[in-house]
Formats: sequence, C-alpha cells, structure tokens
Amino acid sequence: MHINQTVMTGNVVKTPELSQTARGNAFTRFRFACNRPFREGDKESEADFVDIEAYGKLAENICLSCRAGSRLVVTGKIRHQRWEAEDGTPRSRYVLLADAAGLSLEFEHYPQAASG
Repeated sequence: MHINQTVMTGNVVKTPELSQTARGNAFTRFRFACNRPFREGDKESEADFVDIEAYGKLAENICLSCRAGSRLVVTGKIRHQRWEAEDGTPRSRYVLLADAAGLSLEFEHYPQAASG
C-alpha cells in the first residue's frame, strides 16, 4: 500500500483569490512559505515555497479566512504537474493538493466569532 499524505505548516505569501474551473467549480491556487529552522552560524532563516491548490468549499473557505501572512496547517497529497512552455521546453512542479486546511494558533490570535 502506498500513502501520499502530507502535513505542512507555513505562511500564506499572497492573499488567495477565488477562481472557477471551466466547469464552474471553485478553486484557489496560492503560494505557501515554510520556514526551515536556523542552522548554527546562519544569520537568516531559509524558506521553501510550495504551491497549494484547493477546490470546492475548501477553496471558498480559504479565500474567506486567509490573507497574506496567515499561518496555516494544510494536509493533502503531493502532485507532480508537467507541461510544455510556449518555447517548447518541458516544465514541471510539485503542488500540494489540499484535503483540509486550518488557521494555526501557534503564533497568532484570531478574534472569536460572535455567537448568534
């Protein structure tokens, strides 16, 4: 059995925007920065940038709840995408296809929603 399940914690680089697929389904694609721990002697931290994709209600909720700098915990599957650029050169990238996402409360306080 092969399992492709990944959990990442990081910060949203740019506020996610909601889009629609050709079939009218909601989706969002945004960049996520995952900081790596300092190593002895390093003056600056290093970050890995990961592209995240979400669809449906999850995409809608991410766009309503997140902004640039929001700290998220995202679970999903790694997907390898390949395509050909306009000049004919082959391109590829890895994307985290989100199954679930939530705001991390590790470093930030979010106001409590008013109960109705």
